[in-house]
Amino acid sequence: MGASFQNVRIIPHFEQGATGGFDVHWAITGVSGAVTFQVLVADNPDGPWSPCLEQPTNQLFALNVGRILLNQQELQYFKVQIFSGSLLLATSQSVTPRSQLDRREYLVYREMLRRVHLDFEKTPGSNPGYLLVRRIFGDKCQVCCDELLGTPVSNECSVCYGTGIIGGYYPAYEMWADWASEAPAFSDTETEQPGPIQEQQAQADIFPYPTAHSQDIWVDRGTGYRYRILRVGHETFEGAPISQNLAMIRLPAQHPAYSFPLPAEYDSTGNPTDLP
Repeated sequence: MGASFQNVRIIPHFEQGATGGFDVHWAITGVSGAVTFQVLVADNPDGPWSPCLEQPTNQLFALNVGRILLNQQELQYFKVQIFSGSLLLATSQSVTPRSQLDRREYLVYREMLRRVHLDFEKTPGSNPGYLLVRRIFGDKCQVCCDELLGTPVSNECSVCYGTGIIGGYYPAYEMWADWASEAPAFSDTETEQPGPIQEQQAQADIFPYPTAHSQDIWVDRGTGYRYRILRVGHETFEGAPISQNLAMIRLPAQHPAYSFPLPAEYDSTGNPTDLP
């Protein structure tokens, strides 16, 4: 089976006064090697199509793309292309921000997303953090992968971070989380001893995009703890996702995910600070 798209979703920006601007997220299947993506935009479903990105990206999303809309009721159409080098592997169907929703449903959905986004950032108890989406395709790790099976033989590799794919995870995506009850209490990761630990599951809700999957990682920015995602549930409106519920376990301090690079943090004076 060749490369194909499982879905392409368009998320509107919510800032007051923002004209145009969308975040595009996609999921693919049937890819084994390293690939890149280009996002196309048009005013009509049949084109003409224009590229949104100056250079193709190797991530599974593109932020703040599209054309400035003077009339917010106008539709834009998007496509995503998969490339292996300069070879085009697949092109998605054209989609709009409304997807299968009519105009009224879309306006309701957009407002629901805006409120969810605001709640995560303003509600006491919500935690800032990052989502690390696990790479499931790309160049195989030459350090720890079995030569015959192509699977990792060590979860401590600093090249693939135990995933078997070079790089391990896509760059960290800012993602707030709201603990379902209260944040789980654990001992300090710096003092833990290597060896088996009892898995203590935590429940948290996050924004619906980008889509989280089992084996992805959520990072608590306040504590520095890394959590492996076990299961993902979805709250929806007319089939469109509103939030994601994560069941997670905290990774031990020795896991290589703790060395995965995160965006730089800055204090009130503008000086960089280190995450826990």
